Amino acid sequence: MSDTWKLDIESLKSEMRKKEDKWRREVDGVGKKYKDLCLTVKEKEQIIDHEWKTAKEQDKKRHELVERVWIERVEKMQAEVNKSGRDCEKAERTAQ
Repeated sequence: MSDTWKLDIESLKSEMRKKEDKWRREVDGVGKKYKDLCLTVKEKEQIIDHEWKTAKEQDKKRHELVERVWIERVEKMQAEVNKSGRDCEKAERTAQ
């Protein structure tokens, strides 16, 4: 009976070692996949961050360009209004 018992124990130990080895391989695989995923996420975050900064800079440049164009147009219109006012005053003086 003790020989049978010893064989059963050895069989159970062998099974447990096999299962532990299988679980270790699975855990190692999951750990590697997790590390790879973290690296991929960090790379994507850096790419998105760079694209965000680039888009923000482009938006700022376009905003400044639009602002300059509007300032030029307003100044031009203001100069035309001032000239028109002076011309009207001159025409009034001439008419008197």
